[in-house]
Amino acid sequence: MTDAELAPIPADWQDPVEWERLEAVWTAYADQKELEEKRALALTLRTGRLLLEDQVRVVLEVINAVQIDQLDTVRTSLLDHLRRTLRNASLELDVRLAADRPQQETTRFLTDRERYALWAEKYPALEQLRTALDLDWG
Repeated sequence: MTDAELAPIPADWQDPVEWERLEAVWTAYADQKELEEKRALALTLRTGRLLLEDQVRVVLEVINAVQIDQLDTVRTSLLDHLRRTLRNASLELDVRLAADRPQQETTRFLTDRERYALWAEKYPALEQLRTALDLDWG
């Protein structure tokens, strides 16, 4: 880190945040993460819904809790970057689940018995075959 990145952010930095500038800075940050080979993080930054509320709250809406955990690891450095680049010491950063976007479903792996039960329900002859061959789950 450079000395400028370690120095405290002046409290009098209160430049108005313009949407176009925020979007450009956000995209540049995502591009930087891509160059650092943090592709999953870069993808999350690009695909989340970026919002600006009350000119001081930057919000990223994501579709699952994994993305929230992922962003928690860089929240401090991202907020510092935004404050310094946009010259606004009052900026806040929130990451939240999007209420109106479809949630990603987690994959549920089935046990052998559960898988068999589904097949037997779909194909009743399968149970007859298992019984005829005297097969057991043993």
